[in-house]
Amino acid sequence: MRSMKPILSILGVTTLLLGPIVLDIPSIGATAAFAGNGGGNGGGNGNGGGSAHSSNGNGKSAKSTEVASVEGAATGKTSHGLLASELKGLNAAHANPNALAHANPNSQVGRLAAYRDAAVAAAGAQGAVDGANAALAAFDAANQGRSVADINADIAALDPTAPDYDPTVADALNAELAAAQTRDADRALLADAVAAAEAALATAGATEEDALLAASNGRTLSPEAIAYIRELLKI
Repeated sequence: MRSMKPILSILGVTTLLLGPIVLDIPSIGATAAFAGNGGGNGGGNGNGGGSAHSSNGNGKSAKSTEVASVEGAATGKTSHGLLASELKGLNAAHANPNALAHANPNSQVGRLAAYRDAAVAAAGAQGAVDGANAALAAFDAANQGRSVADINADIAALDPTAPDYDPTVADALNAELAAAQTRDADRALLADAVAAAEAALATAGATEEDALLAASNGRTLSPEAIAYIRELLKI
């Protein structure tokens, strides 16, 4: 058998001249256990085994994924938990009706009681507006008729000196005019009632807003927080 030494010598010289030879051998079997995970940064700690915070395949470490999961869980908290943080002292709305009724006006519970009363008053004012508008609409539906201006125009067109003049026509027009004038006067009263109710609602609404700001110590609350307080106060 021929000696392998000459061949090895030739290979050694070739290696020195050409540098390291890279063999393109497909990864098989257990090779995948030591391969990178596609994130571009491997994730190993220098010993080929990878660390506990290795990449998860999308460029994020396992630790980052864990943090993201915790943050995601935080955003999934119940609305009541998030509202409790926003409400702060307004959680005093849990107080029972007796405590609200006898609370010091300058206390947190007292300010909440004032807001509750203002909100109830505003709701009543809204009901008054709705009722006044309904009454006006019903009146209009039941009192259809010609305008005073149109009736007066017909009366003015009458000519008592005309051969065909009929005084009963004038009487009918005058009766129609009187009814139209009464109708318009009654409608004006109803319209005034609507205007007064709307003015009262505006005042009640402003009072409610002021009471809420006082209860929240000047903080603007989210609609969800306001709805939660109203639920607790049974408004």
